[in-house]
Amino acid sequence: MCGSIFKGIVFCVDTHNKSHSRLEKKITKYGGEVTDHVSKRVDYVISNPTEVKKCISSITSAQKHGVPIINCSFLADSIAEESLQDFEDYLLGSGILKAKEEERPVWYWRADGHWEEYDETTCYKLEAAYQKDKDANVTVDDEREVDLTKMVQKRLDDHSKQRDVKREVETVVTHKRKSHPVFKSHSAKRQKTAP
Repeated sequence: MCGSIFKGIVFCVDTHNKSHSRLEKKITKYGGEVTDHVSKRVDYVISNPTEVKKCISSITSAQKHGVPIINCSFLADSIAEESLQDFEDYLLGSGILKAKEEERPVWYWRADGHWEEYDETTCYKLEAAYQKDKDANVTVDDEREVDLTKMVQKRLDDHSKQRDVKREVETVVTHKRKSHPVFKSHSAKRQKTAP
């Protein structure tokens, strides 16, 4: 396990950090990846309080992209504990963890007089089919399918029983933390399907 503590995580080690080479070796030894440039792809920037105060380019880029800037002790502690530590305990500066707005498609079916949101898994399934082929029929459970051409949900055993379906693109606020698999958001949504 300890050989892969940082697997799938991309770090940018502040180039002004004197121990850059040592930190880079530590990250790659435990399965992480290191890049010299901050982008949306980067999960964390490793720095120190002095560099954060100077607002050097990697710090301003991290703030722009909403990438958490953390102290290098995050690495040592994660290795010592043989598990990824909560990065929020290692944040440097104030207001570095910025919220980001993202657009997310959400699928709804028409209930009696109101719209009900499909559960997250079904939303992903419908969206994937919609992006691939807008003329597809998608099975949403054992009894129903959605006709993307007509934007209706119908029963498999009786196509005359139908409900309208709609797709909306919503703006959701996320943090960099939630985009990393280790800290994946587990928001539970009700699955309500009918008829």
